[in-house]
Amino acid sequence: MKYYIYIAVLIGCIYSKSPVDNNLMISLNGSNIAYTMLDNAGPGYHMAFSLGYSREDSKTIESGFGFQYLLGINQDIVNESSSNNKKLFGLSIFSFVEIPWHSTSIGLRSFFDFGFSNYNFIFGPTIGYSFDFYSLDININYFRGCSDFINFSRFTDSIEFRIMLPFKGIQN
Repeated sequence: MKYYIYIAVLIGCIYSKSPVDNNLMISLNGSNIAYTMLDNAGPGYHMAFSLGYSREDSKTIESGFGFQYLLGINQDIVNESSSNNKKLFGLSIFSFVEIPWHSTSIGLRSFFDFGFSNYNFIFGPTIGYSFDFYSLDININYFRGCSDFINFSRFTDSIEFRIMLPFKGIQN
């Protein structure tokens, strides 16, 4: 049992399907994530910029990860908050898994903020609409996430505009 995780990763790599599409993901979104993560922040939406990688496997399941940075956060509010790493508040890593169906998709998304506030992990469902514009895949997604997993009282909303730029390679 000591090497269980290593065995699981090895088996997953051996039996995984090769990716069909690899994409660079660039997105802008508006969300109230800062309000959800901080105790003393007033309600409001902030813009965020994201950069990441996504892939679509042969079963058309799309997954990805990347970094997101929140723009326009009042640093005085961050300094008075429960954030342990105030200089990195607003920089987060995210991951997602989506299953497309025609031009819509449903999935799950998670965020982890490097500011380490009391509510720095957010997880929840996402729904989106996608369309092609020339060789670009454009997605508009809505995300509803929870950051309080004890009382389930803190939720965040996010609307994202995502552009997928294909990597050139053998399969793309």
